[in-house]
Amino acid sequence: MRTFGQEVFMPDFGKRLRQERLRLGFSQAMFAEACGIKRTAQTTYESGKRSPDVDYLEAAGNLGIDIDYVIFGIPNPETPVDCPFVQEQHLDLQYVFTLQHCRDHAAGEGLTSSPMAVRWWKACDECPKNPIKHGLPIAQTPADIDWPLLLALLEGLETALLRAGLAMVPAKKAHAVVMLYRAFKASGKVDQKIIEEAVQLAAG
Repeated sequence: MRTFGQEVFMPDFGKRLRQERLRLGFSQAMFAEACGIKRTAQTTYESGKRSPDVDYLEAAGNLGIDIDYVIFGIPNPETPVDCPFVQEQHLDLQYVFTLQHCRDHAAGEGLTSSPMAVRWWKACDECPKNPIKHGLPIAQTPADIDWPLLLALLEGLETALLRAGLAMVPAKKAHAVVMLYRAFKASGKVDQKIIEEAVQLAAG
């Protein structure tokens, strides 16, 4: 079983895990069983008392959990969203409605004067899923970047990837850098072991 230290996960990962489970309509017991663990373990993950292992995260990802959001606090814009307006109006969309579509509609991007478009935009304003009004927590870029710390982190990340023989797509690498920078900024030093754990987790 491949396990990782608590430091690999951003604060409130348990809360985000619960949000994702509920978004998919799973009870704790159902989700735990689908991931091959006991409900008590699921409870400890969601309470933040314990960190999940890679096998669990892979199983959760296969069920539709947005793993980037759970681990890094950065939601994947391609995550499907059950739009209440689409359901109420029985709209037959020819595409998967994603978080990015949800954001665009809420912001009025591409809004036309058609009655349906205007009703949809107004519905967005009152929708509890509106990511602009009730948004998901997004990692913010620090105002004052500690450049020596960031450089040491990037060098450590590249070293870890080379040693593990792994590659990471730019988006995931950026997420990993944000997560690790915040963790190391708090401690004031770079921990290579934590970087290696994060690489295994993000590239897996």
